[in-house]
Amino acid sequence: MADDIKENAMSGGTPKRLRGLDANGNSISPTLTEVAKALPKRDEFNIEIEAGEIYSLNVGSYNTLFVYYTSSAGVGCMVLLGWISTYIIGDDRFSNIDNANKICIYNTGLGKYAIKNGLSSSIILKINVV
Repeated sequence: MADDIKENAMSGGTPKRLRGLDANGNSISPTLTEVAKALPKRDEFNIEIEAGEIYSLNVGSYNTLFVYYTSSAGVGCMVLLGWISTYIIGDDRFSNIDNANKICIYNTGLGKYAIKNGLSSSIILKINVV
């Protein structure tokens, strides 16, 4: 029989199972796969946009996007989609209005959005919708 170990004396590491409570308060020990299935899903996709091309972004308003420019390590931004405007927080290569030489993510109407590649070459963006 294993020795009892106090909770605060347990070592760290990567678990095979977790401990918790189900919706009824019963003790459970789900695997990491089971926990991942229970978490809310996010929409994640890649798009390729040619220079000067405009991509219609149909993700609904009041979402948060994490946009990564895959050709340049560490370049990305967070985009807050409002009903009539967008707010961008992050790298200055992104813009919330149609600007030359930028990756533009902007509102085109009530609850409608577009991404325009204002750069001189094709780009691939990875987008996570939260």
